[in-house]
Amino acid sequence: MLLCVHAHTLYQLILTGAAETDTVEIKESIGAPGRVLKNRRTGQILEMKQFSPVVEDICPYIDAEANKAFIHEGKQDSGFGWAGQVTGRIRDIPYVQGLFNRVSEEKEHVKQR
Repeated sequence: MLLCVHAHTLYQLILTGAAETDTVEIKESIGAPGRVLKNRRTGQILEMKQFSPVVEDICPYIDAEANKAFIHEGKQDSGFGWAGQVTGRIRDIPYVQGLFNRVSEEKEHVKQR
């Protein structure tokens, strides 16, 4: 179920189908590390930081517009998409109420053990 109204369908599909090994860490060279989905753009970012870890050089590749290009516009190779430590465990993106219901049901299941 893909229901996030702000994230592009492509980003949602890639995120819910990703494995734990489908992410890399970027921005650690500038003191702001973050985990993102691997793609051509993140490969460029990783290559660039080897040669020039200066914020001014990397900024156009890691700014909000690059993030928006992938997450909101579905331009996978023109930007990057955040993906945290639980990547590989995300299988759907429910509405908030659906998530609360699921957590409540799981809680009851655990209590019965």
